[in-house]
Parts: sequence; C-alpha cells; structure tokens
Amino acid sequence: MPHPPVHIPASAPTSLPDPPFERLLARVLGRDLPIERPADLDALWEAMTGEDFGQDERIPYWAELWPSSLALCRFLEERPDLVQGRLCLDLGCGLGLSGIVAALLGAKVLGLDYEWPAVSFSRHNAGLSGLLGPAAPLWTLMDWRSPALKPGCAQVVLAGDILYERRFFDPLSQFFDQVLAPGGLALVAEPRREIARPAWDLLAQAGIAARIAGEKTVPGPGTPVTVDIWELTKP
Repeated sequence: MPHPPVHIPASAPTSLPDPPFERLLARVLGRDLPIERPADLDALWEAMTGEDFGQDERIPYWAELWPSSLALCRFLEERPDLVQGRLCLDLGCGLGLSGIVAALLGAKVLGLDYEWPAVSFSRHNAGLSGLLGPAAPLWTLMDWRSPALKPGCAQVVLAGDILYERRFFDPLSQFFDQVLAPGGLALVAEPRREIARPAWDLLAQAGIAARIAGEKTVPGPGTPVTVDIWELTKP
C-alpha cells in the first residue's frame, strides 16, 4: 500500500536538534515505548521570538507527550482492527506516539506536523521502537489548512487534542472532508475541553458524523485525565 504523494521541500532539515534529550516511556501494547524529546523545554520557550507569537503561534506544543495521545493509543490497542492494513494519517503528530503505535499494529502511516522538530523527533522515536525501512511511518511537514494530499486518500485519520482553539474548527472540518475516503473514519482524542464542544456540530454541518466511541483515563500532569475518543465518519 503506497503512501499518498506529498511534497517535501528540498531545504527541509532532517537532523535532530542538539542533545541532550529526555526519554519518556509510554506504556502501550504491553511494553514501554521510548519517546525522546529535548531535555530543556524551558529553552524552547526562551528561544521564541515575537514572530512566534503571531497569528500562527509557533509554540512548542509538539514537545509534550499529551494525555490524549496516550489515551488514543490505548484505545487502538483494544481495537487494532481499525488500523491494521490501512493507510492512516497522524495529524499533528508531535513526538510521534500515535503514528508509532498505529504502525506497530500494522498500519501504513503518514505523520503530519507544522513544526520540523516534531517531524524529526517522530522519525527518531519510530526508530527507537524498531520501525525502520518499509515498516517505518513517513513523517512530513504539512499545514492542515492547505494539505498537499490527494482527496479521499486516507482510510483513517488519528488526532489527539487538536480542538483547543476555535480558529481550528473550520480548517479541520475541511481537512477531514477532503482527505477521508468514503467510509473512512477519524479518531479524535479530546480531553473534554469546554472550547471543543461546538466543533462536533460544525462537523455535522459539513456532513461528517461524530460519536463517542470510548473513553480512557490516563496519567496527566498531576492528576489523571479522562479523554473521550470521538469517531468521525464520512458517508
């Protein structure tokens, strides 16, 4: 099963930022998956300039291992049939955990993120889990507002905690409508943020049905977090 065609700029960096790195362990699939990230997160914030706080807010959210990502992975662990043998897009891949788990379950994975360090760390982390060669996900830089993907290319889209700003709702609705194949589904892990509530109605208006397929309570920063797994389907 081929990956969908994507455009990768010739100038795209392929190496990781300079170490040291911090190693986190995500307990999924009966094992501790190693996920590495920059050790000094404060330095990422300190390196931001005024331009980074513009409309696109290039804040290093990618460097966090979000509870929603872990919840989505534990859901997939129980429902591997949803991704096995299918072309999956990991939308806003961050450190790559969701795409890595999907690939380990037998999916063909394309991971997308808006930040090059996320793309680099996702590739690195996939290698730490033994995903090399043909089995490895493809990770690439892409803006979901203008996806360089063939319409209807994805059988499954995976996303964790992407509905934290209202300005994302319209472009995400358009993204799902464009990339999902007929009968395809998106699995969106959402930690019950109040701001996300209107998104489901907006998706329905775009012809995309949404329902809660499950919930997972996972470790969070200080206290456990309950995350709903929404299943979006396109007729």
